[in-house]
Amino acid sequence: VVHVTAPEEMRAKRLAARKREEETAIAERLKPIAWQPDLVPADQFAEIRNDQDLETGIDQFACAIKRLTGRS
Repeated sequence: VVHVTAPEEMRAKRLAARKREEETAIAERLKPIAWQPDLVPADQFAEIRNDQDLETGIDQFACAIKRLTGRS
């Protein structure tokens, strides 16, 4: 499992800029989602913070996939 997230303020701005949802729907989407070790073991989980440039995000995602598949 790869969980891609960003700081709450950044996510709120991105969602508001899209103008596709009401404020209440945005607030619901901003509720935190936490890793649940009883559902996903740590060796099968990676979290990526999507708060930098696209290239950095792609690199982080590729590294996570390599680590999770044992190809690093």
